[in-house]
Amino acid sequence: MNITELEKQALENYITNNYGDVPHHCVWSFALAEDGHNRIDKSKISGIVSSLAKKGLVLCDGEGNEATTQLTNEGQKLAYKLFHTKYDWMQEFKDKYLA
Repeated sequence: MNITELEKQALENYITNNYGDVPHHCVWSFALAEDGHNRIDKSKISGIVSSLAKKGLVLCDGEGNEATTQLTNEGQKLAYKLFHTKYDWMQEFKDKYLA
């Protein structure tokens, strides 16, 4: 599956934000821009999240400041594939949630 650099950055922000405990919890969609390893222009987040949802990588709920995003099982697998060498704790996540 092809993903853009901004989608990759948003996925990394998802797994490194301060609002969710592990990559299978919901996080505020705004956190994908403001919180995490990368800084993404807030005006681009809705398009990025929409694209990730169309690809089956995230689920979305709510609107505006109340919107949340959650990785699907496919999104969790892709996040692991992309970032497991960068973040040691991803191996524990894989063993616990993707086994």
